[in-house]
Amino acid sequence: EDLSLPEPKPGEVRVRVTAAGVTTADARLRANDAPRGFGLILRLMTGVIRPRNPVPGMEFAGVVDALGAGATGFLPGQRVFGTTGLSGGAHAAFLTIRAGGKLFH
Repeated sequence: EDLSLPEPKPGEVRVRVTAAGVTTADARLRANDAPRGFGLILRLMTGVIRPRNPVPGMEFAGVVDALGAGATGFLPGQRVFGTTGLSGGAHAAFLTIRAGGKLFH
């Protein structure tokens, strides 16, 4: 599915994703496969009726594409890697993430 290009908000970095991991956590979240008794908690975290973020994936590597206002520590063209955590989105062509978050050179 084609998604619109995400615009970085203040303090965020847009990354053109060149590689993304597919972990057992990604597969379990997508299938709502939680240990007994944790299914409802998992649904509350990831979306009750439909996924909060329709794009899965937590780990990525890529190239800084754009910076939001006030984003520091990164420059366009730099190679980076990081994790989106449970919010997902790493399996997209582009993603935005906080510059001070889980993004590394």
